[in-house]
Amino acid sequence: MKAERIIYGDILFLINFSMDFLTLCLTGKILRRASKLSALTLASCFGAVYGVASVFLQGDPIIGLLIGAAVSALMCYTAFGRPLLLTTAVFNLTGLLLGGTVTAAYLWLGSLRSSAASRLNFDTLPTRIPFGWTAAVAAAFGIAAVATARAAARRRIAPEIAVEAEYGGKTISFSALTDSGNLLREPLGGSAVIVTSYATLEPLLPDGLRRLFATGDTSLIAELPPEEMRRVRLIPARGASGSELFIGFVPDRVKAGRHDRADACLAVPAGGEAYRKFGGAEGVAPALFG
Repeated sequence: MKAERIIYGDILFLINFSMDFLTLCLTGKILRRASKLSALTLASCFGAVYGVASVFLQGDPIIGLLIGAAVSALMCYTAFGRPLLLTTAVFNLTGLLLGGTVTAAYLWLGSLRSSAASRLNFDTLPTRIPFGWTAAVAAAFGIAAVATARAAARRRIAPEIAVEAEYGGKTISFSALTDSGNLLREPLGGSAVIVTSYATLEPLLPDGLRRLFATGDTSLIAELPPEEMRRVRLIPARGASGSELFIGFVPDRVKAGRHDRADACLAVPAGGEAYRKFGGAEGVAPALFG
């Protein structure tokens, strides 16, 4: 008689959800991509549902591979937005490494079950590994993965460059992380956008522009003199956190990394508040300046 294998869908969903959530968090840490908890949760649910469905809906392996790739891309887009190709590649690579490590640990623990593991009074999953060991392995690797990601963040995986901008005889200098996710371009000239905070940009701005950049009141543009008006750019953007507006300033000269005269403008979010912590730097520049 052929033995039947019992699979509990709710437990399988929980395991897949946990692994997908952890992998997405690590992907965000590695790429320095911010994401809301709700977006990470929704993306992990997509992966968990697919994980359960793939067990019960067996079919052509090529089609299954294509569907899996599409689900991975959907998860990454839900969690982080664009650029999709890089994020999906890092997500899948991280998942393979994490999943392989956990599997190796399971095999090792399985060999110990007859000794130490069998003496523990844990309820068991419908597998060969006791539930207590499952929880312990998940917790240990979760802590180790988060610690590794934080250590990598402190080492600044994304290259950091020096940015220097000049206008009207004034100069500001600040550090910026190069981020492949920064694809912003100002709409008039197509220049790349270096995002920073109002506090960093404020010393470079002429007096007439400070109120505009501090408040984000775009109606003030109509009151500007022609010289200052032509320096202003309104830059709409859309990302994982939704739509937002940046206000850009075009200096006389921008030096970014090795680019002595970079084709770039400096921008802050409408309202002048700090956009994000920039991973310890003072701004975020496109990867092309790295």
